[in-house]
Amino acid sequence: MKLSIILCTFNPRRHFIERTLDALRGQTLSSTQWELILVDNNSRPPLASWLNLQGLPEVRIVIETEQGFTPALIRGVREATGEVCILVHDDNLLAPDYLAHVHRLAREWPQLGAWGGGYVPEYEEPPDPELAPFIAYLAVNAIERDRWSNALYDYPATPCGAGMAVRSVVLRRWVEITSNDARRRSLGRHTDKLTSCEDFDIAFTAIDAGYGTGVFTCLKITHLIPKGRVRADYLRRLVEGHGYSSVLLHSFRGPVRPPARGLLARLRRWRYLRTLSLDERDVQTALARGEARAYAALARQG
Repeated sequence: MKLSIILCTFNPRRHFIERTLDALRGQTLSSTQWELILVDNNSRPPLASWLNLQGLPEVRIVIETEQGFTPALIRGVREATGEVCILVHDDNLLAPDYLAHVHRLAREWPQLGAWGGGYVPEYEEPPDPELAPFIAYLAVNAIERDRWSNALYDYPATPCGAGMAVRSVVLRRWVEITSNDARRRSLGRHTDKLTSCEDFDIAFTAIDAGYGTGVFTCLKITHLIPKGRVRADYLRRLVEGHGYSSVLLHSFRGPVRPPARGLLARLRRWRYLRTLSLDERDVQTALARGEARAYAALARQG
């Protein structure tokens, strides 16, 4: 079985992506069993002009000129030759045995179409403790026990995008659907737009195809987090983007209805918000803003 690592990037921090590649060089899985596809999504200067790829097996850089993480990932999937793909971000440090565990799990869990693990944050600057309710949206969650599911929206058993392993048959199906769906293509980061949930859409495509999803404690990633991502204004935008994207995600597999807006509904929400800390209220308010934008967009589309 061959693995394809797909790393999509746009103007990466040099020190971060160099450490990401160093972690790949240190993998215990034989270099004959995996390839690396670097998708350069219009970086300036281009990756090929400066990135050191020595010591990496079967590595190639491809260019995707359509801006956005989702178009870049589609290009990477089309280039991949492995039976399982691993989606690696340019701020991820895979544990040395990560690929070996992915390879083993692919054999031992044929019923799974997508699986992943947990994250340990490495902060450039520690976040303010008052921002704790926001931090979960940075993909810093550890996995306390192995879990799998074949139910949609069972998020504790749904892997996040960083380090997610996906059977290529599932990814090819996702590419086929997404290539002709403007709403799906709008998910994922796009320059300064903090949209997301393309990873959940991929995992749910596995379930649509009859597979399950899972998370495993043996799969460990260190997530490098720059100081700009632990600022209050960034985190509010991140949460709002998640609220927007999650409504779109749910709309792909059934109708979605905006929350009631009457006086009684507003009173109930006000009572609920009063039970939260000020920072938790801030999170809920940001989510609600994003959700409202998504409902409005869906209404315009009919």
